[in-house]
Amino acid sequence: MGIKRRPGRVLPAEPEGQWFDRKSSRGLPRDPAIPLISFANADRGVPAIGLHDGKREGIGDDRRLLNKRLQAGREHAWPAVPFPATELVRVNSAGMRDRVLLLDIPASSRVHATRRTTSIAGWGTALAASATALASPVAGT
Repeated sequence: MGIKRRPGRVLPAEPEGQWFDRKSSRGLPRDPAIPLISFANADRGVPAIGLHDGKREGIGDDRRLLNKRLQAGREHAWPAVPFPATELVRVNSAGMRDRVLLLDIPASSRVHATRRTTSIAGWGTALAASATALASPVAGT
């Protein structure tokens, strides 16, 4: 999984919604796992890491921390959530050159969950509930 780099335009004030989510870079490296899983289980989506409270805070220069964030879909989700990433080089709110990381999460045909909150025993229940929901007819169709 490579990172594309481009000097694109990310609007910190773009509204969050079903397909876009702003995430602070101040959290733990595993924190992106939750939106990755949410978007993979839904229609798809793009979390932007390095945007917070309508401002560009950036992701900094620590390449090890960047790698841990990129690994969140493998290390903290089961099954793994693969995605391409784009790194946008911009000026942050402090006037310094910095980067915002865009993760393009595709919709998945599998059900994903976090590894830290789901026990092996709980997987059977979660998967059975998902299979039941998928097999149930939707009202009005």
